[in-house]
Amino acid sequence: MKAQKKVLLHQGALLRRNAAQLIRSKKTPSKPGKPPRSVTGALKSGIRYSYDSRTDSVFVGPIKYENSHTPRTLEHGGTVKIPKVWQKPRFGVGLPAGKGGTGPVLLTSHDTAPEEDWSVPWGIGTHDPKIPKLSAGWSQTIYVVWRHLRTEKEVALAERNYQKMLALRGTVPTTKKVGKVEPRPFMSAALEKSREKLVELWKDSIG
Repeated sequence: MKAQKKVLLHQGALLRRNAAQLIRSKKTPSKPGKPPRSVTGALKSGIRYSYDSRTDSVFVGPIKYENSHTPRTLEHGGTVKIPKVWQKPRFGVGLPAGKGGTGPVLLTSHDTAPEEDWSVPWGIGTHDPKIPKLSAGWSQTIYVVWRHLRTEKEVALAERNYQKMLALRGTVPTTKKVGKVEPRPFMSAALEKSREKLVELWKDSIG
């Protein structure tokens, strides 16, 4: 049993290394049927192996992505939901108040701004008609200060703040369509590449 565990761990390490070597760090996608490419390196560095004493076996594969089936979809193919992209620019100089002429120029944790109509030019308000208030933690509320936008710099600031507001609320674009992903196997390809060596590792393992 001791020899078996030792061999299985060596097999897991070999398979993990060969799988990682098949994944190239390039920005362009690979062709269907070929191992995927990793832009950030997360897929390549996220492959692990572990010995299971209950079944006397070793598991090799990528770690689980939170709320994502990316590794499985790459290995076997499948479908993915493609989200809508927020339309830009959302704000602009000289537009009417209700059409993007006013924007969030400040996000603050203190409700100190005077209660004025947010649509009044350079009026300050703490209420966003789209997102009333934002929770940034268990005990902190983020208030939004809106002002009339007079320069392109203020427009850019309003756009950045609005994206922060969406992130704080956990708001995401609705799904636009479903796209099909052709298989780009890397674990099965690594297993096939390693097959002969995996058998050789048993040689002379038991004296």
